[in-house]
Amino acid sequence: MRVNRLPIEIWFAENAKKSDIKLEENILNLVTKNTLLLLDRGFDHFSFWLKLIEQKVNFITRIKKGAAIKVEQVFTDSYGLRDRKIRLGSGTKRTPFITLRLIEVRSGKGWHSYLTSVLEPEILPPYVVADLYRRRWRIEEAFNTVKRLLDLSYLWTGSINGIKLQMGASRFCKYPNKCKIVKINKSVKKSR
Repeated sequence: MRVNRLPIEIWFAENAKKSDIKLEENILNLVTKNTLLLLDRGFDHFSFWLKLIEQKVNFITRIKKGAAIKVEQVFTDSYGLRDRKIRLGSGTKRTPFITLRLIEVRSGKGWHSYLTSVLEPEILPPYVVADLYRRRWRIEEAFNTVKRLLDLSYLWTGSINGIKLQMGASRFCKYPNKCKIVKINKSVKKSR
C-alpha cells in the first residue's frame, strides 16, 4: 500500500467560522468504497454517518459528551479498555438510530472515547482505532506542507480574492515572509 502525505483535495470556505458540516456533501462525493475516514468531532450528524455507511465508507471519530447510548454487545470490559457495540440516537429525523462501536481507552485518570462504524474488533482492533485517531493530526501537517510548498507562512486574509493575490505575490518573491506588500495608487490623467 502506498501512502501519500499530500492532500487529495483542498476545499476552502471564505467564512472561517463556517461549520465543517457544510463540507459533508463534498466528502460524500469524494470518498470511495472501502475507505476509512478519520473525522473530527465536528462531523457529528447521524444522517451523514448513515450515508457514509450506505456507501461502504467507514469512519473513526470522537463521541460528544452526554451522548445517549444503549449498549448492545460487550466485546471487552477491562481496567484499561472498554469495547462495545452501541446504539446512538433517538429515532428522530435529526438523530436517527445508528449502530456503532464505542471504544474507550484509559489514559491516566481519564478515558479517551472513540466511535467507529467498523463493528468487528477482529477487523479493526480497539488500540488500532485509538492510534489511528491520534494520528489524525497528519491533516494539520498536510495543511502546513501545502502552505510551505506555496511559500505561505500564514494567510493574511480569509477572502478568496485575498488568498489568490497572496499566492500570486508569493510566486514573484523568493522569500515571501520577508517581502513587504505595498499598495500602489496609479493616477490616471483624463484627456480633455
